[in-house]
Amino acid sequence: MSANDPSFDEATFEALRRRFREGIPERQLTSEEADAKILFQFLRELGGTKLVGAGTELAPGTFWHGSAQ
Repeated sequence: MSANDPSFDEATFEALRRRFREGIPERQLTSEEADAKILFQFLRELGGTKLVGAGTELAPGTFWHGSAQ
């Protein structure tokens, strides 16, 4: 989507940009990861392996902590 695109609509572009930015997490990654682990356990208890598969905890690497370099 660019100003040279005939379907470009400034209001739509601004709305898309605003909504995208609203989805950017503002909390610390460690807080997000801790909550995801709690949610996974809840889902595991609620739906068992049909819902979460054979895993008993959130898989390592689900959250990226930066490069190893």
